[in-house]
Amino acid sequence: MILNEGLEKFLESVQAKSIPYGTNDEANNGQLFNVGNRTGTIFFYDGLYYAVILQKVPANIPLSDGLKSDSIFDIQFGTSSTYSTNINSYTDDRNTTTKNAIKAFSHIFYVISVIIDVIGNVEYAVFDGRDKKRHSLYKVMINNKLLRRAIEENISFLFVGEEHEHFIFKNGFL
Repeated sequence: MILNEGLEKFLESVQAKSIPYGTNDEANNGQLFNVGNRTGTIFFYDGLYYAVILQKVPANIPLSDGLKSDSIFDIQFGTSSTYSTNINSYTDDRNTTTKNAIKAFSHIFYVISVIIDVIGNVEYAVFDGRDKKRHSLYKVMINNKLLRRAIEENISFLFVGEEHEHFIFKNGFL
């Protein structure tokens, strides 16, 4: 029974769950920001502000050459205990704790899907595993068939491989 409860909670975490987001102090005006090659927004959950960003990967780096695409976006997210319009003030060290990380992750997936819809032509979405913590997290993610299937069903991206420490997902609609 406990195993089934754990599986149920895990599957719940990868189902995109709607949450208000935005660029105002309450993070609820439904707006996104565009700063250079970054598109993102902020949401508030469980006492923390979450910044979720898709950053366009420049066409002149090895990852772009290997994928032969100019529509690659790096998925980034971080947290802060205080609201800020400075996206660099959000930490991405994954050490921040929340009482319910499973639900937080489901909200992150939802916001990622919103940003992808707004950007439109996102051929590849990548998670950068350049440091040990992120690499371990994303390795677990791609090795879990249920999680990969949920990503395919929720945001229609299929895992295609790892290259240059990036975990690569391709848009199933393109």
